[in-house]
Amino acid sequence: MKNIRPIILLCITAVLLASCASAFPLSGQSGQAGVTVYGIITQDLNDQTMRIFVDIGKAPNHSIGTVSLVDSEDKFYSPSMEGTEHLDSGWHKDRFFLSYDVPKGTVIKRLKIEPMLPGHKPGEPFSINWDSIPEASNGDLEMKMYGVKSYETEAENEMSWMFDIKLSSNYSENIPISAKDFSMVDQYGWEYDGTDYVDSYQDLGQLTPGESMRFGVTFTRISKLSRPVMLKYKGINLDISAWTG
Repeated sequence: MKNIRPIILLCITAVLLASCASAFPLSGQSGQAGVTVYGIITQDLNDQTMRIFVDIGKAPNHSIGTVSLVDSEDKFYSPSMEGTEHLDSGWHKDRFFLSYDVPKGTVIKRLKIEPMLPGHKPGEPFSINWDSIPEASNGDLEMKMYGVKSYETEAENEMSWMFDIKLSSNYSENIPISAKDFSMVDQYGWEYDGTDYVDSYQDLGQLTPGESMRFGVTFTRISKLSRPVMLKYKGINLDISAWTG
């Protein structure tokens, strides 16, 4: 686990799909196998590629043949041996990580599980659909969050938090977009205003009618004791509590 601790994304990172109220765990089963997904962790490999670690548990005495990650474009990804490990020693435990190397910005649609029956016979495949992207709207503007990462900083008691955001405009005119208009609320109700805590260079131009824009918003100098539970932007309150612990 040492290689995946530095960059943590609870409930997805530049990934996922739909409402956040329940978030993880996600479960699926057939008559031959049962699988639960407890969450994911992401790690940037380079400018183009990220590694997604999927925390999986299977029902005792059930055997899984393959677990494929399927993105929003219906592209299939097989697990990478590098970074795949069990949470306990041995290769026959029921809780483990599978890792997938995917392009940055990948949106997970589902996991496809194919059980393995005695005699190495293939079982009945089933899928676990991803349904954990938080979204909210003020009627004129829609906001989705595809992931969150936290980083330690040089300051001993501070963290930085980066949110992968998409805004879609229903306005009939152009609207200016600035990351500094965001604010972040922690579990104590303390609001970190973007004017003071968001990187100053993140002015993003204008959003035209019907246009969408996906970008990162980074809050810096955040207390290590703060856990983000809400993002606010122009009358939109987005509950992200299931994604941050």
